[in-house]
Amino acid sequence: SSHNSIFGNNITANQRDGISLGGSSYNSIFNNSVIENDEDGIDLSSFSNHNNIYGNHLIENDFDGIAVGNSSYNKLYENNIIENDEDGIDLSKSSYNSIFGNNITANWFDGIDIGYSSNHNNIYGNNIADNDDDGIDLYQSSNNNIYENNITANWWDGIELYSPQTT
Repeated sequence: SSHNSIFGNNITANQRDGISLGGSSYNSIFNNSVIENDEDGIDLSSFSNHNNIYGNHLIENDFDGIAVGNSSYNKLYENNIIENDEDGIDLSKSSYNSIFGNNITANWFDGIDIGYSSNHNNIYGNNIADNDDDGIDLYQSSNNNIYENNITANWWDGIELYSPQTT
């Protein structure tokens, strides 16, 4: 599914994701309230590219506020991502995404988790505070730009870069 707009919806207490895109590109998801779903608030997977996700309220979902897997060239901005049971935003095997102007607070894991060869992403101008793990966690990822974020009062590191050593 491509070239769709999803906006102004109250999406609450569903058994899986609030909004799920699989292999879907060039969509706009904005001004939705996505609250207390049993999995991710918004999930982009399987080459869901060139999507705009903005102005949403993603609150108290059982997994991530926004999960991006195997997807590139997406823009995630001006979202309010609060008290989700895992990461605020989770990028896995996803490159060339932009994450900016979001309020990412009080999530149970990382504010933003960038992992498993998620490269060439831009993360800037976000407020990342009071998360129960790291503010931003980069795991086995390279060539990312992280700048002009407000990263405060997270339980572990403000920014952690990690890659296991091989012998």
